[in-house]
Amino acid sequence: MSGNKFTSLKTLVIRNTDLNIWEVDDDARMSFPLLESLVLEGAKNLEISIDFGYILSLRAIHLNGCGERARISSRKLMRWIGGRCELYFDGKLDFEWCRM
Repeated sequence: MSGNKFTSLKTLVIRNTDLNIWEVDDDARMSFPLLESLVLEGAKNLEISIDFGYILSLRAIHLNGCGERARISSRKLMRWIGGRCELYFDGKLDFEWCRM
């Protein structure tokens, strides 16, 4: 996605993707400068890159109907960013990331 900028995007929703890994680089904060909420639905095999931590405006990650890879990788991301945003699994706030 090099060079693409979504300067007004506050919420990104991705549904039913076949992606296995979604990586961003440290320029993610430039590509998504206002992104506050990431919503993934039905991402059965997706692994979320820890580099999403570079998006300083990110306040919430919602995983609905996602697989175990998304859960594990999102918890790693939460530990890496020190829990500065909220993590939800199927509508419920998750605190397991801080116990790992």
